[in-house]
Amino acid sequence: MASGQQSASTFIGARTSSAHAGPLTLIVTISLPLLAEVVRKYIYPNNAVLEAGEAVLLAVATSLILARPLRPTIRVLAWLSVSVCWALVTVVYGHQNIALGIIGLRPFISATAVLVVSVHLFQRIGLRAAAWIYTLSSAWLLLMGGVAAAQLALGPLHPINTLPEGLGADERHGIGDYTAHEYDVNGNFDVFRPTSIFLHTGKFGQVAAMLAMYCLFYRAAANITGFRAACAVTLELATLLISGQRAGIIFYLVAFLFLVFRRLNNTISRGLLVTVVAISTILVVSFEPLRLIDEGGVVALVIARIWSGFTDSTLRFKDNFMVVLPQVLDKFGLFGAGSGAFSLGSGSFGGRPLYEVVDVGTAENQWLRLYAEIGFPGVILVGWAIAWLGYLAVRLSYRTAVGESAEVALRRKLAPFYLYVLIMLFVWGFTHDVLGSTTTIAAAFSSYGLLFVTPAPSTFFHSVTLTRDSRKGSR
Repeated sequence: MASGQQSASTFIGARTSSAHAGPLTLIVTISLPLLAEVVRKYIYPNNAVLEAGEAVLLAVATSLILARPLRPTIRVLAWLSVSVCWALVTVVYGHQNIALGIIGLRPFISATAVLVVSVHLFQRIGLRAAAWIYTLSSAWLLLMGGVAAAQLALGPLHPINTLPEGLGADERHGIGDYTAHEYDVNGNFDVFRPTSIFLHTGKFGQVAAMLAMYCLFYRAAANITGFRAACAVTLELATLLISGQRAGIIFYLVAFLFLVFRRLNNTISRGLLVTVVAISTILVVSFEPLRLIDEGGVVALVIARIWSGFTDSTLRFKDNFMVVLPQVLDKFGLFGAGSGAFSLGSGSFGGRPLYEVVDVGTAENQWLRLYAEIGFPGVILVGWAIAWLGYLAVRLSYRTAVGESAEVALRRKLAPFYLYVLIMLFVWGFTHDVLGSTTTIAAAFSSYGLLFVTPAPSTFFHSVTLTRDSRKGSR
């Protein structure tokens, strides 16, 4: 009990002694990967911008560790150190290209840096950081969705859809997909998968899904309802629909239904919800979405794209994993070809996408890509990290206290979000290389610092609520 009071007092002291500039700097640092994407596309079209953003992020995280090493960050660094050592071993016995090795490590280094910054942010200002990240995520979704909507409305030939020369200015003009027909240079066919502030439509959908998921779970934990919640859900769904990211839409809908199910307080209501969802799923799977393409128009194409996410899931899993697995196991053995050999962004250093190496299936699979690079031990290291974070989330969800304050309750209610995102990363990885994108991983882990800190009362919730809770605890 005494140790708990001591840790809480330490938490309060760290928060009150820090200046406002500190937390603001940390919140901006968490946004660096997204800010770098904007700068690269609209201001300075060079991939070095992303690397510079990651370097600043790493520098800030390193300075935080040196200034005030925290036990949770030490554990994370221990995992990263082992992972880096193993990656270097695969480089030495594989392609022997140190630049490629660093490319392969970028997502894990960035994820660790964001996690360290997040831990210090929560350690300094308590659970107010959760609200700050919610506001930040909503702002980014508004920007991303607004740009994407403009790209759809203005059409593929408008300058807003033109990518910088040498950075995707190909035959698609920076757009993910057009119609099922061949693209007409005169603009006769509609575009329906924009890139927003990114250079690739897939990254747009993945980042939007991570941000939208945090906003959804945060509102449920903080009990934000009514018109404000309805507007937020509309923004998140619209952004995901525009992105055309089928998996992101499905994950969002599943999470939304899960949260609705938890709020229902009787068996009859829950049973009715399950029945409606089951019948709706059967109807969706039975419908043929491709017929909408013949009708043309952006709306029809978006609906057809999302609908196919329900009908094509098993096909995507087979084409990206089951068909490719035997050849990857046979070609790369137990220890892989070396870190970074098939990573995103490795082309300039001699790397190649995995789907160009294997001659079957699609091979857009993060787990097979990791196996082909760092072998079975490397995949185990990544899997262990996900499992460890999942354990922390599960443990947090069961932590209750008599007369717990509203803030402590918020921390516990956010636990399902952390577990759900890890499930997303695991499952989504069978059809996309989600862990290969530093921006996506940074968006996913920006709020994970909450898993590692001890909360203490602050002014985030109304003082009346905290006073009422404290009185209940003293009775």
